[in-house]
Order: sequence, then structure tokens, then C-alpha cells
Amino acid sequence: SGGAAGEEERALTLCQESGLEEGVAVLLERRGLYKELIQRHMQAGDPESVLAACNKWSDHDPMVWVSALHWLASLPALHHDAVQEVLKHIEQRELLPAIVVVQVLGQHPKATLSLVKGFMARAIQKDVTQIQNDSRVIQELQEATERMRAEIE
Repeated sequence: SGGAAGEEERALTLCQESGLEEGVAVLLERRGLYKELIQRHMQAGDPESVLAACNKWSDHDPMVWVSALHWLASLPALHHDAVQEVLKHIEQRELLPAIVVVQVLGQHPKATLSLVKGFMARAIQKDVTQIQNDSRVIQELQEATERMRAEIE
């Protein structure tokens, strides 16, 4: 008894106990445990495999990019290209506010402002554009309110 889920759980346990990494990966993917899959790549310590895994599973769980950013910030070496790749996805999917990105990367002793300069510049420009749009809408609403007041009086 236990059904298919129970069978998969037993298979996962057997694969883990036997060191059958491919079997573990297949079963985790089948169960939609994408963060756990990414975590296994992180434990291996290879940024390229982590990025490949994020690319493969981020449509199912975009937050794997955030996990990858935190992981990269925790490594002893700074993997500039990998950080840039992760930032690209975080920006495209609007997964984190820019200030949080800076705070996360600020934990790395070798991280410099140049690492996030482009990301920050685009984030600031986006905010400026949003402020301009909001100001325009406010102005239009104020003008409409004044016209209505004039009609009422």
C-alpha cells in the first residue's frame, strides 16, 4: 500500500542510500523538488552545473535563481560570470528588489560595485521611469478633479 507516492519515496530512499545520483535526480525532478535538485548541484560546488540546473528548472520554479545568488555570494571565490548570469535572470523575472541584490552580494568579501553596476543602473532607470509615469498620472488625475470641481460649481 502507499500508492505511487509511497513507491517513489521508497525508490528515492533506496537511490540515496545506494549513491545512485542519476536515480535521485530523476525522482526529485518527477516530484517537482527543483530547489533540492539545485541544492545537490550546489553541494558539488560547480557554478556551471548550478547555472545549467537553474536554466533547466527555472520555468517550474524561478526562485532557484535567488537560491543561486545566495549560494554564489557564500562561496570563497567570486565567480563573476556566474553572478552576471544569475543577475540577468533575476532582473528579467523581477525576482528581487535591487537593494536586496546589493545586500546579498555585499556579503562576499571580493564583491565590488562594478559587479552590480549595470544591474543597479537599469534598476534605477526603471524606477525613474516609473516615477515619471506615476507623476504624469497624478497630474492627469488632478486636472480631471479640477475640471469636475469647476463643473459642479
